[in-house]
Amino acid sequence: MIYLVCLIAGGALLALSLVHGLDHDGGLDGHDLPHALAWLNLRSVVTAVTFFGLAGVLMGWLGRPPGVRLAFASVTGVLVAGVTGALMYQLRTREVGTRVGSLVGRTGRVLVAPAGTRPGKIKLELAGQLAEVLVRSEDELRVGEDVIVVEAQGGLVSVRRWDGR
Repeated sequence: MIYLVCLIAGGALLALSLVHGLDHDGGLDGHDLPHALAWLNLRSVVTAVTFFGLAGVLMGWLGRPPGVRLAFASVTGVLVAGVTGALMYQLRTREVGTRVGSLVGRTGRVLVAPAGTRPGKIKLELAGQLAEVLVRSEDELRVGEDVIVVEAQGGLVSVRRWDGR
């Protein structure tokens, strides 16, 4: 029964995130975590729950004993979470890293204000498309404020408040 609940609930959340583009990290963005856990985000957890449920249901359908079902479902969930999280982390850091030179001097709008060591997120236009970028700032920023990119290094860019001058 738990496998079916995980499959249905996780599958619904996963489908919702894919259809509506919900890629929020739920506060787990890899920058506040030890390097070994930098891949951890909300999508990897939801994917783990979904595939844990799928594997458990599949093993039950094949008539495997409870211990085998649990072991197979657990390993499947962890492996899928690791792969999903690692891919999302690579996309998030590589996306900014491949465009570093083109980000400096661009302006954007704050979507999530950075606070302390927790990065924020801005939206800016890049190559004719809107892009969301993880940022840090020495300024205290609020959602909706305009910012300018002053430096790009690693997977984060540094921004400052921008008054249009």
